[in-house]
Amino acid sequence: MRTFTHFFHTTFLQLVTAGALSVTANFAHATFINFDDIPYVLEDGEPGNFYDVPLTDQYANKGLIVDDGFILPYLSEEGVPLQSNYLLGGNVLTLNFTGDLPTVVSMYVTSLFGDSVFLNAYNSSGFVQEIRTKGTHGEWGTPDYEEESQPNQFVAFDVNAGISRITVENYYSSRVSARIDDLTFTRNASVPEPSSLLLLVLGLCTLVWRRSSFKF
Repeated sequence: MRTFTHFFHTTFLQLVTAGALSVTANFAHATFINFDDIPYVLEDGEPGNFYDVPLTDQYANKGLIVDDGFILPYLSEEGVPLQSNYLLGGNVLTLNFTGDLPTVVSMYVTSLFGDSVFLNAYNSSGFVQEIRTKGTHGEWGTPDYEEESQPNQFVAFDVNAGISRITVENYYSSRVSARIDDLTFTRNASVPEPSSLLLLVLGLCTLVWRRSSFKF
């Protein structure tokens, strides 16, 4: 009887553990986009314009829609396109997130003209947060004007309510604003309530545990 009870208890305990893991696993899902999977093709091998390969809904299956953004390749010292790309922002680049909204969004940002780049995050209720990169952002002769820009500045937003879109524009309000790369956004999956089957298994396991404790 002890052997059967022990086996019964062990089996149900394993079921409970498996059920609990299925309920608590995978709370967050991160999406990483480096823009290298979109081919940049020049017609007849001639240098193109920055707007030749617009980025719009190519990443819609990953929950990203882009407005006023363009794919460009990094160049070698000789000016030859490499196999890695970046996202070039137009006057006002907008990253729109669809589906389950991400709570954490990060990227590397490089100013094209040495000025500050302003990134503004929004959720369904409106404006949430602004981040400014280092660079010129004030009148000539002031400390703000003299601030030195740095390439590949890491920018990260963390908004519990979720981020629906991020706008990117530079201080000079130029035709093109900034270079974006290694975009990462993380969605926090909602935690499901335990199913009725899991609750039943928990009850049976507790009953067997108590009986085995009293009799043996």
